[in-house]
Amino acid sequence: MSNSRTIFWLSAAVAALSACHVLMSYGGRSGETLPIRKGLVSFPPDEITTVEIALGGTNRYSIAKADEWELTSPYHAAVDRREAAKLLDALSLSRPGETMTDAELSKLGRTRDDFGLGAPRAVVKVSRGGLSERVFFGAETPGGTGVYASPEGQNWICIVPAGVYAAVARDPESFRKREFFSEGPESVLSFDVKGTGGRFMRFVRDGAAWKMTMPSETKASAEKVSRLLDALTHLQAEFFVWPTASSHEGSSPSADLLAGWGLDAENAFVLSVRFTDGSDRQLSFGKDAGDGLVYALSHLSESVAVVPSGVREMLASPVESFEERRLFPVDPAMVGAVSVVDAGVHYLVARSETGAWLLDSPVSAAADAAAAQRLLANVLALTVDDVSEDGLEVSLPPFSWSAKVDPRALLADMKLDDLRSGEIFSASASPVKRISVSRPGEGVMSVVYDRDRRAWNVEASAFAKASVDEKAVAGLLAAVSPLTAEKISRLKVLPSDMKAFGLDTPRATVAIDIEGALRRNILIGSPVDGGAFATLGAADAVFVISSQTEAALTAPIVTGEAVTTKGE
Repeated sequence: MSNSRTIFWLSAAVAALSACHVLMSYGGRSGETLPIRKGLVSFPPDEITTVEIALGGTNRYSIAKADEWELTSPYHAAVDRREAAKLLDALSLSRPGETMTDAELSKLGRTRDDFGLGAPRAVVKVSRGGLSERVFFGAETPGGTGVYASPEGQNWICIVPAGVYAAVARDPESFRKREFFSEGPESVLSFDVKGTGGRFMRFVRDGAAWKMTMPSETKASAEKVSRLLDALTHLQAEFFVWPTASSHEGSSPSADLLAGWGLDAENAFVLSVRFTDGSDRQLSFGKDAGDGLVYALSHLSESVAVVPSGVREMLASPVESFEERRLFPVDPAMVGAVSVVDAGVHYLVARSETGAWLLDSPVSAAADAAAAQRLLANVLALTVDDVSEDGLEVSLPPFSWSAKVDPRALLADMKLDDLRSGEIFSASASPVKRISVSRPGEGVMSVVYDRDRRAWNVEASAFAKASVDEKAVAGLLAAVSPLTAEKISRLKVLPSDMKAFGLDTPRATVAIDIEGALRRNILIGSPVDGGAFATLGAADAVFVISSQTEAALTAPIVTGEAVTTKGE
């Protein structure tokens, strides 16, 4: 009987609350007007300086803002500004929902006690300067989607979403700032690492690179320093062990506690970081906390947290592992040119303003982009083990670094001759106005373009009773739009080299005059498997053209009587 009566009265209470909830949602009012509010408190979020919260009458916490938000009770700790914003927005910007005045409650025979507001589950006090407001939170609505609430001094109660109460009724721990640094890796100017047994290292930014100045001065591994700083500036606490709500020993952890966490001076790894704005920060890393975690102490806030072990593992690495073994420790995106000197011949590729690779030496031409990228990658992969006093001289202008290296390390998968683009030139970029083809002992065939008539004509001094072979001219123009090499045979060519390729007395010379008084002389030399050697004006590389290209370049462009003039 007793249980049945209890169930009956509980059911009756829920029914009564549900009825009031329905009335608050849909019931009419006898002309009584309620004030319109933007939130439970009238202060804008950015003007609030203190929030004090009492949960259940005994569990209390507070946050306050000076320069930044911080927990002031039950202990002092930095607050994540995003978490503070959630709380402030819930109080200032969550508009009260369905409402009911005290008079309407009285007509229903109800009081605030029936909605949990006589002994509130939470009391929030919000301050702005010398002014303050309080908000009371009571029971959940029957459906559990809302909570009854009432601002102090108002003659009404309202329903707010359950999420508003959830933003208030939180463990103080959930407000804590878990990041140790707000700065990024690029803001670090220098840092020191102090380990056990008197171990000490100092690293200083050196332009785009890093150097180790202690225990000895040397280049620092840019890759390892980058990984360390990235991990450090993204380091977050998994949870805190000091201070916490159960910390009663004092404002700072005792020496015994620090020793227990491995954070005493004798056992900790201490990292001191200096930033470009002149500020500095210090973190200590201690014993394992299990599951890939370690204890860490922030000297600024005197808080102890459990963090991933990666940073401490890097700090514990041997000193030698921080030394840069690469000869050119630089980001590829920062390299504007690559210089190689081989037996007195200077090879230089450089990026243009558009990012395209150009060959500046030993000839001026477009570079093969894939070969230039491969050369750059090979240079950046060179280490101190590749140094050779009799090797190739390598540098990355405008960086001051240079080194002589073993050719086998630099050119394992390429040749320097590969740097010249296989596209020798293209006649399609500008109009061609004259073409001449000559062979030793056969005279010159030449045609000119009549722009007004849009037709090719035999040049007057070249042939008598002759006509233009339009098909041959079209084939020649196609072969030079662009003129493509099958391979580069030699990039740096000396006059003495021409005979070896049959270019001292070429088998054919094709001259192409382009608008703007620019002439391209293609010299065709000795035959080679699948084609012939060729060069451009004797000042470019020697390359191989295909048999099809040779045939197109040397086909008769003029037909008729074989009567020629002497030369051009």
